[in-house]
This record gives sequence, structure tokens and C-alpha cells, in this order.
Amino acid sequence: MKPGDRVRMKHSKEEGFVTKLINATTIEIEIEEGFRLPVHINDLVYISSPEVKLSPESNVQSIHNATLSGVHIAFAPFNDRVYSIYLVNETAYALAYSFYENATGVCMGLMQPEEYRKLSEADILNFDNWPEYHIQILFFSHNPLPLKSPIYKKIKIHSASFYKRKKNIPLLNTNGHLFQLDENAQKIPAEVVNTTSVNDSNNIKKLINEIKPESEIDLHIEKLTTAYKSMSSVEILSLQVNTFKKTLENAIACGLSEITFIHGVGNGVLKNILHKELAVNAHVKFFEEARKDKFGYGATRVVFK
Repeated sequence: MKPGDRVRMKHSKEEGFVTKLINATTIEIEIEEGFRLPVHINDLVYISSPEVKLSPESNVQSIHNATLSGVHIAFAPFNDRVYSIYLVNETAYALAYSFYENATGVCMGLMQPEEYRKLSEADILNFDNWPEYHIQILFFSHNPLPLKSPIYKKIKIHSASFYKRKKNIPLLNTNGHLFQLDENAQKIPAEVVNTTSVNDSNNIKKLINEIKPESEIDLHIEKLTTAYKSMSSVEILSLQVNTFKKTLENAIACGLSEITFIHGVGNGVLKNILHKELAVNAHVKFFEEARKDKFGYGATRVVFK
């Protein structure tokens, strides 16, 4: 589980979002009523976000209607002071996104159709000093939808435009402030696709080569940073888990058939977190203990669909 994931408590009907990892076994979640609670990881269930499933046989009119809702940055009040910032994908496309505050990268990831993801937070008392938000988006679909150009948006929030945009936030079903990112996004004409396909193909190959991970990833902390001696156990675990998640996403995006994560034996906490993430990932065919003659019991082999 990672910040932004939607979860449900096993022993109650309350749902919410992961806001941070407190320690190796405890996660802070933000529940619907606007409170934050520390919860043991074993008391939570990951909720997969709903997806729009369109078959190739769907009629053209319904497919085109599914693309018209849009991609939004939404500011939803968490309490009287703090706004949660979401990326809302109300389209039939899957998205790859990256999000920055000023020049600092905050998060990146993949989203399914009809999904939302918490990106960050902002304090209304510090409104005048809110950063400049930058977001980059790529669209993808297995279905015969029109090709869409990538999006790069730079947003600086001003009070006049902020309060004029108060409305119901799609998918979250709560009131907030909404900024559409793809209002002027262009469909790519067929003749443009034909004339630029070679360059686009080369760019895609270059991007894949840049993010393509090795077949074996060592998550021992000394392999990830030289500053590990000054890090707390929570910081170490957080870096290891974030490295695993980023590498897993890149492996899926690059079309790898399998990958092995070396996590060591230790107390089993990192291994358990990895296995819980893999168990709910729709792209994972199966995972198992990697070769014991090479790794002992300290590695997990992941095979993708």
C-alpha cells in the first residue's frame, strides 16, 4: 500500500485513503468523515479502483461518449484548513502521469479509466504561497479510441479562479474546486500519425530504454542509498517500498515478462508488503520464491500476464 491508495477497514464499513506509512506495521489513513487514524496494516483491505471496460464490439457512439468527460486536477477540502489534491481520470483512457510542485517531483504513476489518485495536500492558510503545479500526462487504450496528444499543464492557483471553479468533483462525489487539464487536448489526425510514426517510435523506444529496469533488483538499503546509516527504520522501509513500486510500474510499462526483487530475509516485513502489493496487481500473473540455490529465501520472482 502507498499514499493515495483507497482502503477499507476489515472490521467496519469505513473507507479512506492512505496518507503515510507511520512505521513497518502501521499506516495512517484519512477516512471519509475527514479524520486521520493510525491503523495496523493487517486490519486494512486494498480497494481496487473501478475500471471502464469497453469491448471492441462496443458501438462507436458509446466509445466516443466515453472520452468526453475529461482529466482534472481537483482540490477537495480535507478539513477547515487543508485541501487534498487529486488527479481525476474521468475518461476511457489509461493514463501515465507525473506531478511536480515548482521544480520538485512529487509523484508519478499509472491510472486506469474512471480512477482518481491523491497527489498532495495544500494548506489554505498558506494560499498565497501555494507552489506552481506541473503535470504531464500520456493517454493509452486497447480500444479503438481516437489518439490523443500528450498533455503538459502548468497551473498557478489564484483566488479568483479558484473559488469560481467550485463544483461537484466527479468520481469522488464531493464538492471542491475543479481544473480540467484536457480542455484543449487535440485528437491526432491520421495524416500526422503517418508522417511522425517513425520519430514517435524512436522516442518511445528511447523512453523505454531509459526506464527499463534490470531483471534483478536488489532492495537492500545499502544498494539504494549511501546515506542509510542516518536513516530511521521507517525511512529505510519507505525507500525500499517506493523503489519496489516504481520499479514494478516501469517493468509493466516496458513489457517485461518477469522480474526478481531481492529483499532479504530479515524480519519479513518488506517481503510481506511486497507480496500484498503483488497479490492485488492486475498485471501480475503469479509470484513465487526465486531460485533458492541463488537467493535462499530472500527474493521473489514476479511473472507478468
